[in-house]
Amino acid sequence: PPLAFIICGAMVGIVGVPVLALTYFRVAGNILGWAETAWLILWLAIISAFILGLLLWRLVLRPVTALTTHARALKSGRTDAPPPSQFGTPEFRDLGQSVIDMGETLHNRADGLRAYADHVTHELKSPLTAITGAAELLQGEVDAADQAVLAKTINDAAARMERLLGDLRRHAQAGQRPDTGVADLGQVANRV
Repeated sequence: PPLAFIICGAMVGIVGVPVLALTYFRVAGNILGWAETAWLILWLAIISAFILGLLLWRLVLRPVTALTTHARALKSGRTDAPPPSQFGTPEFRDLGQSVIDMGETLHNRADGLRAYADHVTHELKSPLTAITGAAELLQGEVDAADQAVLAKTINDAAARMERLLGDLRRHAQAGQRPDTGVADLGQVANRV
């Protein structure tokens, strides 16, 4: 049932049970006796409160607890199985599915970023190794021709690192949402 129906039902129960009890007490008090009527109303209130509490636990508290547990698991980096899709009310079902989808999106982004960082780290090792090796060789006695080759190796490796870092910056910018606004397709087509 919708959450609004549950809340309205709870309010009707909270207001209606005492009104019915007082009315019944006035009518049945003379027939059953005052003590028996009071006990009957007390048990009716206890049973009503138990049923209302059970419904609120099943339809409200349990889904919120399941979503909280799932969100904490996502926060700690675990990709445990998501909570069941039966969240009690349509509102909690939609909220639960949104949390599950958000968690999957965040984990997919993190996995992609991790893979990209591994790739960039691997790619940066080659030019860094070339620069380090060439610098070590330049510290020794090297003739002018070899110095020129080693200097070119250092410049080429540095240029490659610059390209890789530029690619990394462009990749990071591409992951950000573009600003929304008005665009003239003619100008965009000319730029492309």
